[in-house]
Amino acid sequence: MPRLPGISQKEAVRVFQKIGYRIVRESGHLILSNGERRLVPPAPTPATARAQVVEQQAQAAATPKTEPPAALPTAAAQQPVLDPGLAPLDPATIRQLHAAIRGLPAPVLEGFSKAFRKRFQVPADAPSIADRICQRRHHDWIETFMVSHR
Repeated sequence: MPRLPGISQKEAVRVFQKIGYRIVRESGHLILSNGERRLVPPAPTPATARAQVVEQQAQAAATPKTEPPAALPTAAAQQPVLDPGLAPLDPATIRQLHAAIRGLPAPVLEGFSKAFRKRFQVPADAPSIADRICQRRHHDWIETFMVSHR
């Protein structure tokens, strides 16, 4: 079987970042983690980098999945919600929004529905938009719509 071509450390890091790993420490070596596994790509020598990556992939595939070590926080804890508009709404806020929307006059309700579908790319064949109202950005948009249509 022919040898696999080597890749540089930079290329290896880029590939692992695309699949969910992030750099947790840089010293003599880079340390990458996805919250469950840690990888240490070697110094930038293409042949040794490829061998190390292949070895770590084999170890990761052979090791049964367990809880992450206590020293490494879980992936969810490492990656906070970047956009506050994507934060989920609590059920009480959703009910409050639904009640306010139901109270709109028919022509305004129709305009609201069309505008919401356009803004949040809700398919025309979706029977309702009620189940789509679940994020802070929806709340903010609805509040803005309500204020401008009073």
